[in-house]
Amino acid sequence: MLIISKGFVKIYNIGQSAALDVEFTEENFANDWSIVRLHCGDAKTSWKSIEPDSSVTHEIVVKPSKAGAQNITSAVLNYRPSSDSEETVRSFSSDYGVANIIPENEFLRNHASHGIDWLIFLVLTIPSILFPYMLYNKSVARFTKAKKN
Repeated sequence: MLIISKGFVKIYNIGQSAALDVEFTEENFANDWSIVRLHCGDAKTSWKSIEPDSSVTHEIVVKPSKAGAQNITSAVLNYRPSSDSEETVRSFSSDYGVANIIPENEFLRNHASHGIDWLIFLVLTIPSILFPYMLYNKSVARFTKAKKN
């Protein structure tokens, strides 16, 4: 039995025997209507075998061509479970769902450090902290002076 986890595509063989003639196909980014294009890596690749209790990793880098929603469906994995089997097993990765691709300027606005905002906040809060502190110190100094006399 093989399990697929997306991101870096990592394929695990958790079965008792080697998986043979393993073929991985990712068709989400090869379509003309897709707003995300394959930048590097192969959308379709294969391995002769994956030994039991081992894994293989495959990297695909995609680049958005415009902003919008991209439906990311399951990748397909075909393999033979043993050398004496002619039957091909078809597996699917987990379905990611809809990925919202946003423009770079909107991303930077949402994830910026907001340094100017914090500076303005500090300038505005200093008087509300400093004035009561100064009044307190003035009162304490006046009453301690009065107690000594």
